[in-house]
Amino acid sequence: MSLSNTVLQPHELALVQRVFKEIVSQPWFNRAGDNERNFAAFVVRAFQHGIMAEEALSAHCGQAAKERYALSG
Repeated sequence: MSLSNTVLQPHELALVQRVFKEIVSQPWFNRAGDNERNFAAFVVRAFQHGIMAEEALSAHCGQAAKERYALSG
């Protein structure tokens, strides 16, 4: 079974949700269009690919979000 077909356990989903909410609530995050949906998928994929510690997941996803979804200006 591939990781993309893996169901997250409740505690794993809660961790992924915390990281997602923490990052999209930042004033620099551009919430327009499909950015939130695309970023949510990115966070889940990062977790499923082995970044399972909350601090590491937050750092990895935060950096990616700044590169991909930051408001310009």
